Amino acid sequence: MEVIRNIAKVPTDMSDRPRLPVHVADCGIEGQEDDSISEEIKETPAATVVSDRMQKLMMKSNAALKLNNKAVIDEQQRQNDPNYERKRNREELYAEK
Repeated sequence: MEVIRNIAKVPTDMSDRPRLPVHVADCGIEGQEDDSISEEIKETPAATVVSDRMQKLMMKSNAALKLNNKAVIDEQQRQNDPNYERKRNREELYAEK
């Protein structure tokens, strides 16, 4: 069942055909054993494009998460400290000079 799930994860085009070649190795049929197929799939340009896009997307997601965490901490400080706005304005004023 794991093989079927891995095949289902391969990106497809509009006709629902895989964009990358799918090879089933070690399926129980005796014959040649070809380990170079998996290396060949990893080196295809489409696979590198997809992995590059995923990496960029994860970087953007991490940056957004950091900004969100900063905003949450800022909001908590604002709620707990009645003089927070005045302190923050003072810090901004000194930072500009």
